[in-house]
Formats: sequence, structure tokens, C-alpha cells
Amino acid sequence: MEKVILILGKSASGKSTLRNYMCENFRYNKVITYTTRPIRKGEVDGEDYYFVTVEEFKRLKKAKHFFENVKFGGNYYGIGYESLLKTENPLLVVTPHGLKMFRKKKYPHIAFYLEVPKLTRIFRQIFRGDELDKIKKRLRNDAVDFIGIYNKVNAIIRMKDNIGFRVDGTPECADMILTYISAIEEAME
Repeated sequence: MEKVILILGKSASGKSTLRNYMCENFRYNKVITYTTRPIRKGEVDGEDYYFVTVEEFKRLKKAKHFFENVKFGGNYYGIGYESLLKTENPLLVVTPHGLKMFRKKKYPHIAFYLEVPKLTRIFRQIFRGDELDKIKKRLRNDAVDFIGIYNKVNAIIRMKDNIGFRVDGTPECADMILTYISAIEEAME
């Protein structure tokens, strides 16, 4: 079982942007997960997520297809066992519930939390066209879901306090993560 790199962060913190950057520029590979949420502009089924109906998701859940699954922001998300096990140098974006499952099942991982200012996250959600009521709901859910997260991850990556619509600090965040991973690997030798 390979050690999985986990990235956590509140809504619009740049988790997917960082994951994509690390997969494009380093040795990591994205674990493709399942979701029932609507596909966003620019996303591709089977590359960004496996987009499925609620009925299909529930069928897969009943068949014990998922390592972990959760209802988050009104949509279902799940990590398929097969996707997780077949991916070399796996990197995955997870919710706090997902992290809890990795810890509970003692699956080898290193977890990073992206801390991004609230105002930056709000602007990003507005910019990508999210509805105001959904943004408010995500902010409320994040406030509850991420309680105590600092004590549950291996490292916290603090993003610059900017009101950018993209993660301007993505390369710097990737460097911090890679440095941390290298230090752990050296210590384990």
C-alpha cells in the first residue's frame, strides 16, 4: 500500500488547483473519485470525477464499492477502493470525514490542510459563478466540519492573504508540501 498524499481545505481554498499542479509537474497521480454534484464548466467525466446519479451512487455504496463516502454540501462524494489501490503515487483531495476514514482504517497517508482567508474564498466562489445561498451554506458547513483540523493533519499550508481568483501561491504550496514529504522520507530511512 502506497502512502497517499491528502489535501484538505475549506470551499474554494484551491485544493483541486494545487492537486492538479502537483500531478502535472511532479510524480503524483490523481485518484479519481465519485460525485453526484453537477459537472462544472471545463470538467471532464472520468478525469475530474466520475459523475454519477444519486441512484448509481447509492447502488455502489450498497455494493461496498467505496473506501470512504460522504454527503458534503448537498452532494455525495466517494473514493472507490479500486481507484485508490491502482493509482501509483496517489494524491487526493478529501474532506475532514475522508481524513477520519484514512486514520480509522490506518491507511498510510500524509495530510496537508490549506488555510486560505475567508474573503478570498468568498470571492473565488462568486467568480466561478456559485449562487450566493450556496456560498453561505458552504461557509456555515465549513465552520463546523473543520473544527479541530489543525490537530488532525501533518502540516498546515497558509496561503497568501490575497483576493485573487486563482491560487497565486500554488507553486510555493507545492514546494512546501514536497519539502515536508522529503523530510519525512529521509527520517524514515
